[in-house]
Parts: sequence; C-alpha cells; structure tokens
Amino acid sequence: MTVGRSRKTTARQQPPGTGNRARALAVVVLAAGEGKRMRSQTAKVLHEVAGKPMIRHVLDTVERLRPERVVVVVGHQAEAVRDAVGDRAACALQERQLGTGDAVRTARTRLRGFRGDVLVVCGDVPLLTAASCRRLLRLHRKASALATVLSMQVEDPSGYGRILRAEDGGVRIVEDADADADERSVDEVNTGTYCFDASFLWRALSSLGRDNAQREYYLTDVVELASARGRAGVVLLDDDCEGWGVNSRLDLARVEAAAQERLILAAMERGVTFLDPTTAYLSSDARIGADTVIGPNVRIEGRTVIGRNCRLDGTSHIVDSRIGDRVHIRWGVVAQNARIGEGAIVGPYSHLRPLADLGREVHVGNFVEVKKSKIGDRSKANHLAYVGDATVGRDVNIGAGTITCNYDGFAKHPTEIGDRVQIGSDTQLVAPVRLGHDCYVAAGSTVVRDVEAGALVYNDKPQKVRRGWVAAFRKRAARKT
Repeated sequence: MTVGRSRKTTARQQPPGTGNRARALAVVVLAAGEGKRMRSQTAKVLHEVAGKPMIRHVLDTVERLRPERVVVVVGHQAEAVRDAVGDRAACALQERQLGTGDAVRTARTRLRGFRGDVLVVCGDVPLLTAASCRRLLRLHRKASALATVLSMQVEDPSGYGRILRAEDGGVRIVEDADADADERSVDEVNTGTYCFDASFLWRALSSLGRDNAQREYYLTDVVELASARGRAGVVLLDDDCEGWGVNSRLDLARVEAAAQERLILAAMERGVTFLDPTTAYLSSDARIGADTVIGPNVRIEGRTVIGRNCRLDGTSHIVDSRIGDRVHIRWGVVAQNARIGEGAIVGPYSHLRPLADLGREVHVGNFVEVKKSKIGDRSKANHLAYVGDATVGRDVNIGAGTITCNYDGFAKHPTEIGDRVQIGSDTQLVAPVRLGHDCYVAAGSTVVRDVEAGALVYNDKPQKVRRGWVAAFRKRAARKT
C-alpha cells in the first residue's frame, strides 16, 4: 500500500475478508530513551512543549482514538516518566535500551491476550494529531496490511530512517547509520509511528536480530518482513511537522514554535485577536473566548480560562487563572491561580497571587498585591496596597498604602472587611481584625481591634510644628561641608 499527498491508495493483492475496520486497538508509546543530545538531567519526553511534558501531548492524542489499552515503555528516569503518565496508561520497563524493536517487545507483557491492531508512537512527537493517526488506521485496515508506517517528506533527511519503495509495491526502511549514499538522498523518511497487526507483530519481533550498525533490534525490520508477504504500506503525512521528533534543544525550539503557531491560529479561528502573534505564548490547555484582544508579550499558561470581550494590554503573565467576560487586564499584570470576575479592571502592574478572588467590576490597580483573599463586587484598591488572607465586602474603597498585616512571625491571620467600608491611605490593619459594614478608617490609622458597623476609627497623632527649622538645618549642613 502506498499513500501520497493525494491520499490515493494502491495495494498489492489482498486476501479474502479484507478491510475490517471494527478491529480492537492498542497503543504503545516509546518513552525509554535518554535523549543524550538534549544535554539535560531531565528525561527527554518530560521536556515541555506548550506548557506540558511531551509525553502528555502524545497521551492526549492517542486517548482520542479510544484504544482498549495504552502501554508506555519507560527506561531512562523510569520513575519520573511514570509519575508524568500517572494512571493514564500502563508502564513497561525496558531495562536496557536495545532499540525500538526491543522496546515494543517489552510492551508485550502488558498486552497479553490482546487481538487487533497495535499503534506504535514515539513519546517525543508532541505535534502528532489524532486525525493523522485515524487516517493511518483507516488505510491500514482498508488494505488489511500487517504493517503500515507513517512517513513524511523533509528538506534535510539526515538522522532519519529512509523509506525505500520498490516498483512492485514493497516497502523497506533503512536507518541513517546503515544507508548508502543513494539511500541517504531519499527525502521521504520514517516518523517512528506505525500500525501493526498484533499477532504478526509478536511473531516478527521474536525473529529480529541485531546485525546492523547500531547493534540494536530495529522495529523497521518488522515492516520489511510484512513487505515480503506483500502486506506492508506507507501513509505520507500531509503536514510534516506532525512527525517532528525532539532530539536536541534546537528541535525543541522548532517544535515549540510550531505548537505556538498552531495554538494561536486555532484561537484566531475561534474569534480571538492577537495584536502581535509572534510574541504571544499559549499553553495547550488554555481557553480564550471570542472577541478577546491579546496584546504583545502576553503569556497565558496552565489551565487558564479567559472569557469573551476581554482585553489584555500586554506584558502580562497569567497562569492557571479564571477570568470572566469583559475583563480589562492592563500592562504588567502577573496572576497565578486567581479568579477575576466579569467586568473587572486589573493593573497596571498588579500581582494576583494564588487564591486571589476578585468579584465583578472590582478595580485592582497600580502596584497592588492580592494573596489568598476574596474581594467583593465593585470594590476598589487602586494603588499601592497589599491585601492578604482577607475577606473584603462589596463597594469597599481601599486607599493607597493600605496593608493587611497578616503575619505575626509564626502564623497567618485573617482580616474581615464589611460592605461599603472606606479605608484611608497609609492604613495598617493588624490581623486578626474585623471591620463592620459601613466603617470609615481615617488616613494613617493602625487598626488592632475589631470595629463595629458604621463607626469611624482613627489614631490620635498630634501634629507638631517647629518654625524656622529648615533654615537652621541648612545652615548647620553648610558648616559641615
């Protein structure tokens, strides 16, 4: 079977009863390699693309195929990779890295009794889509192939196994280290993604040898065995970036750029405007509503959800936060694990630390920091304030320089501020303390005890004046110089 960009299919003679599309599916993800060229203490598949480890991107893709079983083959830093996989797949340990054939053979222990098709994918191809995998499966099953490989065409094929097609429809894959000069000139290469008939795969793996330049068991030899029986095929990717693997930091940067382009284009198609798409950064789990405008140098990470008709002016960093509709994020805002109600205005240069919870139409302005606090609807802290471990009611005004003094050196304490409270500038609220509804706090006050509703609280600080003091001071200073 040979499939090109036109998606036309030709196949060698098929046996009776071919084209069964109702077969069961299992997936094997190869994630045992060290990735020496990454020059990293982190396992290759744990390096992040669009905000999460590559192995999780691959698992996201294969889960959309609804397989009966998923097995991840681990090896280098096995425990760390297992932790990243969690309960999403079974793991099989490849104790020595003896090639891709040996890795798939290791997975067999987790696939006992399985009958159907086995999809093999690499853990370092985060751009592979479920649509391409479905196409591979569909054409593999349509031709009743024993082995089908997903290929791509690249400008520089060095390092990749070359796809060699015979005139009679046969298929052979030659690894880069084993290829001669003519074979190295071929620009159609192996992506490392395959579909196999399970029964044939296990039989073929048991017959593999290591008579090659790398002294490894090559999974590509299984394709050649299927070709010898007239039942091997190739499916060519429409978009070669889906087959890009990551073996170096340069590869990682190239894949990240492609992932960002894909995410930003998808957001644009859903109605999001980017004033400078080249400087935006999105995580793959972020969601942005229509008619939202994203300015330059904005990073949106984690599972952030941004509503409709919002505006993010620029140079902001938003992580794992939930932002309602019609929110205006001014310049220089940092928010992590925060919630911002609809119609709120935040910034410029505000810091919303974890568990900051702003109600509807709240204003949090210049150099205001909020941490683990709930601020009620329409309340304002427009400049130079710290609100920590506090509950703030509705329609409150917090003056410049106000601080909730929540830490006594041993523990954090809460501050409670009722509705419609007016707090003057340069105020310290020494927790634990509670201000009742409709209180007024005079500027420059230090509040250490609870205040009843409707009261004015202030500190007596007599004003003293020394007439002529400045002239005398300047005269003394002049004598010293």
